[in-house]
Amino acid sequence: MKKFFMLLAGVICGVLRAGAAPELHIAETGEIKAGELQLIPAVFDREWKFYSTNSPQFQKLEFESDSGNTRLACRVNLPRTAPGSFRQTTRRDGNGGVEYRAEFRLPEKAEVNELVLSAVRLPANSFGGREIFVDGKKITFPRIRSGNRKQAALFRGEVRRLEFPLNEGVLVISGKFRLLLQDDRHFGRDSFGLRIYFRASGAWAELALRLAIEEYRSQPLDLAGAANAGFSDEIPEDRKGGWTDQGRENDLRALPSGMLNRHGTEFFILSPEKNGGRSCIMLGGKHRMYFAHTAEAPQSRPVQGRFLYLLHAIAWPPGNSRTGIGTVELVHADRSVTRIAVTGADVGNWWNPVSRQNGDVVWTKMNRSAMIGLYRSGYAIPDKPITKIRFRSALTSPWGIVAASVTPLPVKRHIGTPYFIVEGREWRPVEMASRIEPGSVLDFSARLDAPAGKYGRPMIKEGHIVFENRPEKAVRFFGVNLSRMVQFQDRAGAEALADRLAASGYNAVRIHHHDPYMVKRENGRSTELDPVRMDQLDYLASCLKQRGIYLVTDLYVSRHLEVGEIPEFPKQRLWQETFKPLVFVLDSVMENWKRFAANWLNHRNPYTGLTWKEEPALLSVSLVNEDTLSAYWNRTPEVAAIYRKRFEEWKKHHGISGGVASAQDPHFSRFLRELYDDGFREMKEFVRALGLRCMISDQNFLTSPALTMMRRQYDFVENHFYWDHPEFLGGWWKYPAGHTNLSAIARYAAAPGVLFSARIFGRPFLVTEFDFAAPNAFRAEGGVLTGAYAALQDWDGIFQFVHYQPQKAANAWHFDSSSDPVKALSLRIGLALFQEGGIAPAERKFAVDYSGKREFSFGEQDSSTMNRLGLMAQVGCVFAPVDGVVTVRPEETLLRRLRERKLLLPEQWDPEAERFASASGEVVLDRRRVTLEARSSVCEAVILPPGMSGGTGVLQVNNRVGRGVFGCLAVDARPLRRSNRMLILHLTDALPAGTRFADRQRNQLESWGEGALLAARGEAQIRLRLEQSLSSCRLYAVDTAGRRLGEIPLRREQGGVCFDAQVFSRYGTVFAYELIVSQEE
Repeated sequence: MKKFFMLLAGVICGVLRAGAAPELHIAETGEIKAGELQLIPAVFDREWKFYSTNSPQFQKLEFESDSGNTRLACRVNLPRTAPGSFRQTTRRDGNGGVEYRAEFRLPEKAEVNELVLSAVRLPANSFGGREIFVDGKKITFPRIRSGNRKQAALFRGEVRRLEFPLNEGVLVISGKFRLLLQDDRHFGRDSFGLRIYFRASGAWAELALRLAIEEYRSQPLDLAGAANAGFSDEIPEDRKGGWTDQGRENDLRALPSGMLNRHGTEFFILSPEKNGGRSCIMLGGKHRMYFAHTAEAPQSRPVQGRFLYLLHAIAWPPGNSRTGIGTVELVHADRSVTRIAVTGADVGNWWNPVSRQNGDVVWTKMNRSAMIGLYRSGYAIPDKPITKIRFRSALTSPWGIVAASVTPLPVKRHIGTPYFIVEGREWRPVEMASRIEPGSVLDFSARLDAPAGKYGRPMIKEGHIVFENRPEKAVRFFGVNLSRMVQFQDRAGAEALADRLAASGYNAVRIHHHDPYMVKRENGRSTELDPVRMDQLDYLASCLKQRGIYLVTDLYVSRHLEVGEIPEFPKQRLWQETFKPLVFVLDSVMENWKRFAANWLNHRNPYTGLTWKEEPALLSVSLVNEDTLSAYWNRTPEVAAIYRKRFEEWKKHHGISGGVASAQDPHFSRFLRELYDDGFREMKEFVRALGLRCMISDQNFLTSPALTMMRRQYDFVENHFYWDHPEFLGGWWKYPAGHTNLSAIARYAAAPGVLFSARIFGRPFLVTEFDFAAPNAFRAEGGVLTGAYAALQDWDGIFQFVHYQPQKAANAWHFDSSSDPVKALSLRIGLALFQEGGIAPAERKFAVDYSGKREFSFGEQDSSTMNRLGLMAQVGCVFAPVDGVVTVRPEETLLRRLRERKLLLPEQWDPEAERFASASGEVVLDRRRVTLEARSSVCEAVILPPGMSGGTGVLQVNNRVGRGVFGCLAVDARPLRRSNRMLILHLTDALPAGTRFADRQRNQLESWGEGALLAARGEAQIRLRLEQSLSSCRLYAVDTAGRRLGEIPLRREQGGVCFDAQVFSRYGTVFAYELIVSQEE
């Protein structure tokens, strides 16, 4: 131990060098080469033409080089100007720098605009995001060009010191000079400009500078005394382990100890073996309030620098990058204190890390659960000795600090080269049809049982949904969300939309984000219905009903109120961030909700003759969309203040002295539950008194044991999930947007698996929003994963978010299935796997028994082990014994114990290969290979990386190029092996041309393209093993409308047929095929 601390002290006291910096090189042309930056003397003439010393206009008269010192003399022959001269000298100063002197002598009336020392070229792709420091002030070359040309000049003024971080060191230019930093993209050049101006006096101009490349140096801070956790953890949530206390499959043990050089910064990683098991500082936040809230590390010897760099990460990040994570306090030798605020713009999730505004992902590794990583964040600090460093958590997210260092110079940001989606070998145009050809292989309208409501209203029987006049048969709903103005069209538009939805096979639609557009805004109120808009919505509802499409909706989503409509907020216009939590604490907001709900539910649809509350096609209503109080009570300061006041009153009433206003606190959790329960009961009684008879639910957002306990009061359980939802790093819906760009299969089908534990046996379960968001390259998996596992779990409904067409909403591409062919076609596979004839529900059912359980805080989470069990069997929870359901404890060893008890078959779970299969073998997920197979009587699907083969039933695939999602569906409702008409799908990826990412990893979207839709390349050999005798089979490539493009050659094999599938075919881009099988007589 003593040796270790001696080594640490030696490291801390010394200055670590990240590597020798490159030397300045002076070329014969006078060009100065400093790493990846080149500077050259130049002239801009009156027409802004650029002439540098390596152009013919500069005639070299003399060049001498002696021991690194140079002298250059040139004759200058500019157009329309008498000859002049240029001289330049450089001298090594013995301290690693170069003294630079240069002068121009030109005629007084020379046709010249500027005499400069100019950067040769700073390509935007390479230098976008680069930070330059001008007299200590940070100037950033923007990655995205501003739309305002007036902002082209990023800096213009007098300067004494310029610091330009390079790959191998920092170029420091000092003297007294005038500087311009400019975004030249405003002037048609895809680059940035850097110009240092000569000082002119009459016919003479000179420039005197010192240039040096200084190597990167770091002084690590000693965090050993403050470290309170190790990197390894054995048992999740035992409050004893390391890192985030999530168990051995989800810790940071892969991080090596010792010196870690991260792109110019040296960090010292503590060894847990040599520091009493402690290697990092873990501070508390959401889900980990039991972690320490502060930490303090005295320095045995002061350290000093101009910049502080942290190596750190958070867990369960806040939704807003401006949210505070914590503060760093530096105590200096003179007793002054420097405080640094750390926010979500500095550090992000250690899972699937994405660079932040001031946080570069500098270390990554795969653990058994996810890609993990750490961020380097830099802060300018006073150049004074530091004697102590403190960390304080804001208690929003658990914060892990691994190391800290100070440097005398800024370090170059670790930013990738932008990657664009462009037409070429890997991407080619594809058209997304706005209308599906009637009768085509993609027309699924025949699957609907029209009109909706023909069997009476939906009702609940034995935990599932049936119709009152057909109670013997359960019904499942495969639907989509409509959003905003797409629901308010003229009659022709409504008919076309209903036709498109029916052709897509949807038997239900969720009317969503509708309430802002339904109301007229008169007399300061937002609760009265707009007759024109209601006529449009009524007509659409009748069109959907006629085609066999049922309706789901919410009584509040995003209706924004008028200024002063709520008397407690006379100058504010309440919206969803404030309305949702306030409806439970202010009578005025509750009454506002009631007025709107009554107006809508009592409104009579002239096209059906029924009020909305009477409509049998209305499947269900959520009272307030996503109103989970634990997530909304503190979204705004004014609402949080009301909740804190009410909490204090509640504590006084109950004689409670402890407790803090945090969703992690047991007392506050109980307060929120009681508050919510009172509000929900009032709202439910109100709409039932109005005569609403359909199923009612609420709190359709997030999962936890506490929320599951609350949801037992609903008619059915409703929830939402998203895979790779964009995280907007620039603020509310402002780019860039962070994405993991990973397959959900690699995360044990976390989507939809995150919802497995949220189901309550004995109640229907609907997922009324789900999506695998673009631009995730794996989103074509979404329909397959969701349809297969929803069927295996025996859920009752799934609704994709969202169908926008024909509306062109901002940011619609993230979620829109109407304009995204791989998402839309993947949903066809999902529908076939989920609906009748699809994957059979798992026979084994396992549940966590919550009967008689204590009250949970909102900080406690569902078990990841139960979610993995859901890949093989039905899972959920119970509050009383349910026939056929085995209750279990959600411990880490659960799967092993179930296999030992023979409740799981040996072939269902291979822990070494990480393979999970349903007992029937119909759904098999292989996490290591990142593959999935789903097989039912009417549909089969295979998901494969390139170079892999898969499929053991009718569909067998040898995937050759590009990750592929493959599906084979019987269109004629016959078993697949005997079907005479099949839809075959081969899905890759599709994005608008010009879409820009921060780098090839595609985990930071900088802007959507505005060009044509492009499809990603894919090639595979597909075999179909069929039972019937085959006399003539014909295979056609079809477009996204289902129209036949041309015939594809088939090779007949014993027991089936085979063909080569190429997304880039001779008929254009092809994702879909139609197979017609003719029987032998």
